[in-house]
Amino acid sequence: MLRKGRCRLCLKENQILMRSHCLGKGLYRLNRQTGQALMLTPKLILPTDRQLWAHLLCRDCEQRFSSEGEDAAMRLVQREDSFSLFERLRLSWPEEKTGAVEVYSGRLAGIETGKLAYYALSVMWKAAVRRWNTLKGQTTGISLGTYEEPIRAYLAGEQEFPKDVAVLLTVCTDFISRNIVIAPWVSHYDWHPLCLLTRGTWFRAFMHPQLPQGVRRRCCVNGPGNPIFVENCESEILRLVTPIHQSAAVAPNLQRAITATT
Repeated sequence: MLRKGRCRLCLKENQILMRSHCLGKGLYRLNRQTGQALMLTPKLILPTDRQLWAHLLCRDCEQRFSSEGEDAAMRLVQREDSFSLFERLRLSWPEEKTGAVEVYSGRLAGIETGKLAYYALSVMWKAAVRRWNTLKGQTTGISLGTYEEPIRAYLAGEQEFPKDVAVLLTVCTDFISRNIVIAPWVSHYDWHPLCLLTRGTWFRAFMHPQLPQGVRRRCCVNGPGNPIFVENCESEILRLVTPIHQSAAVAPNLQRAITATT
């Protein structure tokens, strides 16, 4: 059944609204190809093919999200037997190395970092403009605060990349980070960035009028050379998901699978 209404991106009225997926249709498709995804909520952990979607965007805006960001991002994330973004970076030399963290030039590696940042912000924006139903009456969502409108205008092509926003991109080398997806969440580290993890690509979006110059220089869109970080992210991801695992019930079919492998 067709549904008409106001498109949340272009703001045009009386539009036929498409089924817009919170994380993007391409990511759900990829997860189906590689096995069921895990949905982690405070109450339940469940292997599921369920997709979070809503009538949100008109056809043109849905297509814009795909062509301007999602298509490029899905070509580069970890797939069943390849991780194109990591592999392409490995064809060049890191610009610098601090401990176990390497920094590559996305520009020299031929990576369209602007499209990757666009994808990340589009997912974060969708997560912010409505609450998304998950499991057992629970919902998920975030807030962009005063940055919701500037980011909407950027995504709609009405203005340039917001000047007080910096998107940092990290390529994760560990197995766990490369094979899971975590919907947008708010980090409790300095400046409280919004984060998104999609199969080995970890985005951190900082939004503040007084961002440190060091953060701005690390932005994959505007930083020198369009930097991309490479590191093992396992400890940070485990620190994030462990409290959820401790509080949530594990679905019976998942518990049986875990028992069978231990």
